[in-house]
Amino acid sequence: MSNLSKDNKDILRLISSNTHIGTKNLSHQMKPYVESKTSEGVHLINPKLTLEKIKLAARVIVTVENPEDIIVLFTETSKFRPSPPAPTDKERFSNTPITPVACADPLPDGLPVC
Repeated sequence: MSNLSKDNKDILRLISSNTHIGTKNLSHQMKPYVESKTSEGVHLINPKLTLEKIKLAARVIVTVENPEDIIVLFTETSKFRPSPPAPTDKERFSNTPITPVACADPLPDGLPVC
């Protein structure tokens, strides 16, 4: 890996962290970034375009004078929990309480993630 350019090393890091693996669903906004599709129907995102967007974001971030003005948001698919099933008519109209759904760890502001 020592004879590769810095960009190629970064691209290999993106690939090794699976950032190029998309989903089976494809929005029209993501079409320009999709490179191919697996036999299972999962879209693969072009890592070169991902690297370009990361560099653009980095250039924007360094222009911010006050670091407290920067907020980073991300999602991690393993953190998503399915929503609870809708109550049946029997559950809805009976006097039996519905069991509450366990929530994820609260956000930094103390609000629970359900």
